[in-house]
Amino acid sequence: MANGQAPELKTEPVSLALHLAAEFATTIGLLVSGAVLLKSKSWGASACLVSAGMLLYTVIVSPG
Repeated sequence: MANGQAPELKTEPVSLALHLAAEFATTIGLLVSGAVLLKSKSWGASACLVSAGMLLYTVIVSPG
């Protein structure tokens, strides 16, 4: 992407931006939920489930 060799940058820029935003949100969600689980907060399990769902979405969408 940094070299401009990804054709999606020109053909589907909005789709690519939304996909990257979803991946970054997944990363942040996984890091935050992991930290919260380590601190044994009451909402850690819920945050972990949401983040795991986001990860599942990313795993399914990324290869396609």
